Amino acid sequence: MKTKLLGLFIAAALFVGISTEGYARDSLGVGIHYLETIDEIDDGSGLDEDSIAWTVVFQGGGNDFFSLDIEVVLIPDFLGSDEDLISPQILVQVGSGLYAAAGAGINYFDGEFANEPYFILRAGLAMEILPGIFLDINGNYTATGDSLEDVDEDIDTDTIMLGAFARIEL
Repeated sequence: MKTKLLGLFIAAALFVGISTEGYARDSLGVGIHYLETIDEIDDGSGLDEDSIAWTVVFQGGGNDFFSLDIEVVLIPDFLGSDEDLISPQILVQVGSGLYAAAGAGINYFDGEFANEPYFILRAGLAMEILPGIFLDINGNYTATGDSLEDVDEDIDTDTIMLGAFARIEL
């Protein structure tokens, strides 16, 4: 599974690299997300239901209607643990301005990659607030499945995230 996901990231990088000049609006940015697990976590577990995530995002390739987001997410002290979660992810975005996106990623937690990827659905609004500077406000649903089984097998760590990116056109 990890090999397939690595292949997906390489294919995405190639897609971005051969995008059509003149249509692509490549951009680089940073963002913040507030995330909360869907299930309530028992207070006795020592885990938190919410966290703040920091994101670095590259958006590019495609055209005015399709684009690709390559992101790396950092969640310090994930779910109240002493471990940071790092998560590379890739999304295909449909639309500009008002958009929808779907993608996948893999978690790196407690010194190892997860056995399975997770999946993401996103809806957002991207606005050019100054020439070449974009503000992207979005909501996400992340279905983790068994990708975080090392945290606690008895909780569902699917999350809802609200966030924003600030991106500059390259």
